[in-house]
Amino acid sequence: MSLRTDDRQWLIHDDEPLGAVMRGVEAWALAIAANLLKNHKTEQLRGIGNFMGRVADSRLSGMKRNGGAQEVVADWILLISKWAAEKSLLTPEVARALDEIHASVYRLDSRARSAGVVGPGVHRQAVRGD
Repeated sequence: MSLRTDDRQWLIHDDEPLGAVMRGVEAWALAIAANLLKNHKTEQLRGIGNFMGRVADSRLSGMKRNGGAQEVVADWILLISKWAAEKSLLTPEVARALDEIHASVYRLDSRARSAGVVGPGVHRQAVRGD
């Protein structure tokens, strides 16, 4: 499956995939931070890291259950994470996942930088986490 409605386009504009990517990237960031903190020597940071990991897992599981663009993004986040952790060769499947997530993030970031994040609008809401 693809997040693009047209394989000829580079940027991904549609609201559903952009929202799914934003949610997936947030969960991914939590998972990365959790991995850094869960083995920390300070007990409190380990506890925070473990909590962050559970939240990330819950969000990604929920995305998979929701289907559609959310399921695709969750699968791709897990695929990219595994590829990055193993430092293996870039497969066509991983390359596509990276490309489409990047195209979505690029679109969100460019809209947020040009229009700001204050006020109404789907892109602003996505970046703010509304």
